[in-house]
Amino acid sequence: MKDLGGGDGIYIKAEEKFALENQTIIHYGIGHLITEIVTEKDNNKAPSLKLKFMDGPNEGKERIILSDQVCTFGRLPTCTVVFDEYGVSRIQCKFSYENNQWYVKDGDGYKKSTNGTWILLQDEKLVANKMVFKICNTVFRANVLQSS
Repeated sequence: MKDLGGGDGIYIKAEEKFALENQTIIHYGIGHLITEIVTEKDNNKAPSLKLKFMDGPNEGKERIILSDQVCTFGRLPTCTVVFDEYGVSRIQCKFSYENNQWYVKDGDGYKKSTNGTWILLQDEKLVANKMVFKICNTVFRANVLQSS
């Protein structure tokens, strides 16, 4: 599957941990944010993750997450980043640094968010069985049939 650039894009649901890269666009609730992996001058330090809100009530705001933190986004006052925004779950998603890679995962790791956390498909992606993706507001689940 590949987005050919004709509309709002194709988003895949971050049902499992999703490895982040520079300029990964994430959609949650009614907002979007973009990632930047910031390498420290001291190469012995793990890179931090900068999240910049592209639209919605938090437009223009940035948040830096250090590699030794697990950062949760959501409406609960116990979340690292708390915001009251339409369509955002109590715990929308969490960001973590593991095995030299930044990841985002929908929900808190036990329970998924109500509306999902979506990643803009920027490169070609192999369609896996039961993969959930959306184009505009239409959500699809892939059913990969095995040939016999």
